[in-house]
Amino acid sequence: MDTGLAYAEQTGLPTTDIREIIANIIRVALGLLGIIAIGIILYGGWLWMTAGGNEEQIERAKKTLINGTVGLAIILSAYSIVLFVMRLLGIGGGEGDGGQYAYQPPGIVNMTGSGAWGKVITDHYPTRGQKDVPRNTKIAITFAKPINLASVATQVQDGEQGTVLVLNTSAISLKARIPSSTASSGFEEIVYPNTIRFYGFPVEVTLPSGATTTELYTIVLEPQTLLGDREKDITYAVRINNNVQTMDNKSVFANTASSYYEWLFTCGTLEDNDPPYVVDIYPGRGSVEPKNATIQITFNEPIFPNAQASFATSSNGLYYQDKTNGNYPIVFIKSGHSSMPLGTFKITNQYRTLEFASSLLCGTNACGLPIYCLPACDLSGCSNNIDDYEVVFKTAPTTTNPNKPKWSVDLNSAQSGVMDMAGNAMDANHNNIYERNTAAPFAVGFSNPDNYGWAFKISTDIDRSSPYIMNLSIGPETEMVLANDDLNILWSKRMKFLTLYSMAINEHPSPENRCSILKVSPCSTEPLGKSPSSSNYFNAVIGATTTYTQILHTPFLDGLNIYYLPEITSAVEDINGNCFYPGKGPSITSGAYCDGPYCCNGEAYNDPYSATCTIRWTSNYPTP
Repeated sequence: MDTGLAYAEQTGLPTTDIREIIANIIRVALGLLGIIAIGIILYGGWLWMTAGGNEEQIERAKKTLINGTVGLAIILSAYSIVLFVMRLLGIGGGEGDGGQYAYQPPGIVNMTGSGAWGKVITDHYPTRGQKDVPRNTKIAITFAKPINLASVATQVQDGEQGTVLVLNTSAISLKARIPSSTASSGFEEIVYPNTIRFYGFPVEVTLPSGATTTELYTIVLEPQTLLGDREKDITYAVRINNNVQTMDNKSVFANTASSYYEWLFTCGTLEDNDPPYVVDIYPGRGSVEPKNATIQITFNEPIFPNAQASFATSSNGLYYQDKTNGNYPIVFIKSGHSSMPLGTFKITNQYRTLEFASSLLCGTNACGLPIYCLPACDLSGCSNNIDDYEVVFKTAPTTTNPNKPKWSVDLNSAQSGVMDMAGNAMDANHNNIYERNTAAPFAVGFSNPDNYGWAFKISTDIDRSSPYIMNLSIGPETEMVLANDDLNILWSKRMKFLTLYSMAINEHPSPENRCSILKVSPCSTEPLGKSPSSSNYFNAVIGATTTYTQILHTPFLDGLNIYYLPEITSAVEDINGNCFYPGKGPSITSGAYCDGPYCCNGEAYNDPYSATCTIRWTSNYPTP
């Protein structure tokens, strides 16, 4: 049913749905009837207590009590039925509002531009709709394709720092949204009035010829004054316009249904002065792993992406250090009898994880796709085909300004290190004491607090076991999925987070065709936006570490008959580069096999729209 709410919401107009009015009237009416029924019961009790042995009054009191009780039971039953119907119409209860029921109209359109999330924009921080964002936050954006620096930043002269980069606000804008009773949209947009510093973090890419180049995917914007207000929350809109260009000087939105991407977040009244710390590493401390292991380090919160590093041999030839940060490297790797790792640490997983993307080809996985490895015992002197590795991430130096919090980092300093998006240096041992160790790399104490270092071993073996899905929060053919229901995936192994961005969610009817097929108005061709967020934990059931992935998404259009079709292909890989195995999954007998051409939980389909998890040519997959 077209109520016009979706259009009103898109324009910021106040919305009052007729179903909400009816629901409130029914709720109030039943509440009044309930009060009357309780009053009748109390009156019956009063008659009985004051009867004084009068049999006629006692009999009247009994009938009153029975009638009141029956009436109350009917009212409560009616209320339960009404609640059930209201929930079907999109009225759901929530704990956050004291148990009151808030009307949530079924979705008909997605916010214009939101479909670029996951297609043009892979990650950004703060996330969509994030609340209580600290006032001293920075804004990070990662694009799906490398962008042209000149289209988003301009060089200016700074009196203290010399030449610096500032944001081109015609490419990306930042505006506060202030509620307004006079504006037709219900709010007034105020452009951020001060300079926004720009930081770009290019990564090294190996070309097919073997040569290397750098490409810019991730940028960070630093407002030069605090966002928000110390007395009240302030909502901000970040808008990425179509004059942000790729390296071929085309708009990043070329060949998409969008011409811009916009998202909102809300700053609270406080600053973030707490340091980040490490919550998970792979390979584990002291463990022995195959050479196709991907080095992975995850933090408790999003971090500044300056540790995206590729490597060069140190001047003394004893270790390998990141060459991305010039004379002040952040990441160091040392091995006993292996050559320099080829590849780059890349930021991923909503800016919480750094993964080493190796470019050293060492074989193929079950899908025929390349597997990349760490060097293992390719130099003389290795014992038992196992080599020792050590990795260290340096914390950032804190400011010398006594008026700043103790963990605060001065980004104008030539030195750098690991820090969070609010500019707090890493507290490696999580003891809230700043203990930055400035010893020479891999000298005694170098990997002590607050630098984070750990040692492990790499063998010459290759792990070829494929991951599969153990559980889904929204399974195949699930109906009555609400707009903001979580879409979660539990994998059988630790996954490579970078590859999870390849997962797609197709829609049927397709966004470009649904308006004519469903004949609804208003109607939008905006596709679903999404981005994965993952964490690792030890799964006691299988005795191994597994990955739990939440697909962050824009609202499902629960007001329309839309089929959502998650598609997980062989591009999804585990931590060792093994491709996802689709023929095994929830409720499937161990060893089940699917011969495709499309597979979902072990069953073969000819039509990809018949399944919620699809992949081509699954007959090439061995049973894990």
